[in-house]
Amino acid sequence: MSNEFTPIDHKNNSDHCIVSTLKKRKCTDDDNSYFRSYADIEIHEDMIADSVRTSAYRTAILKNYRQLYKKTVIDVGAGTGILSIFCVQAGAKHVYAVEASDMARQIEKLAAANNMQHRLSFWDTVPQDMYKINMASMRTYAEQCLMSRPHVMEVPGYWLQSHPQKLCDIDLYTVTTADLKTIEASFEFSCFGSTDINGFVVWFSVRFPGHITLSTSPYDSVTHWCQTVLYCQSMPVEQDSKVQGHLELRQSQANHRHLHITLKYRADDQSELEQVYSMGGDGS
Repeated sequence: MSNEFTPIDHKNNSDHCIVSTLKKRKCTDDDNSYFRSYADIEIHEDMIADSVRTSAYRTAILKNYRQLYKKTVIDVGAGTGILSIFCVQAGAKHVYAVEASDMARQIEKLAAANNMQHRLSFWDTVPQDMYKINMASMRTYAEQCLMSRPHVMEVPGYWLQSHPQKLCDIDLYTVTTADLKTIEASFEFSCFGSTDINGFVVWFSVRFPGHITLSTSPYDSVTHWCQTVLYCQSMPVEQDSKVQGHLELRQSQANHRHLHITLKYRADDQSELEQVYSMGGDGS
């Protein structure tokens, strides 16, 4: 079925967005922001992992295959292209997958991987097992998305592979705005056992007068802040391996509410690795 699937990326088709077969309009900043949000892997992971949603689409397409068989189909806002592939499975003669975000490049790889021209075991196994689609071609892109920015999420305590270490202590009575422009600290951990480290977890605690503490630690009750995860290249460690590194948090010049984060780390005698994270797609 190598000739049955054609991804179309209309983002680079001049400066217009296709809104119908007859009309075009110029993209606004809101349009571009919307398209950029769908280039991130997480929103697509959430949608595909929603088995109720995805299974309903798949069942509806396959059970109504007579309406698609040997016909040309256009999937506008195709995302990962999974619904387009369902249409091919239903017997469509040709499917045009239209996607304005950078995900369009991934649709091409997905089509090729299924003979239809992050995190991350999810992309390798879940769709394959549930929807009979090979999503392994998304692995590299998913890893790039995961490791490009910090992720706020709830982290179970049993995920942690070492005792925590304090990176900084800020006194709100004496701290200045200049002090907060850049915060950096070195760290060293001893690992609990043999495993692979795939990221670092950051959280905070607030001490109030009267011996009252508000903690966002994974070991305490969950708060709406959850924890912040910095995914990194996988690094094998053994019992009592020493993980050393340096973390720098620098205020973004473009948006003072955003941070530019640089993480350097290594385990034992392994080579030092470096990962850079930006909030809001801002790398300044």
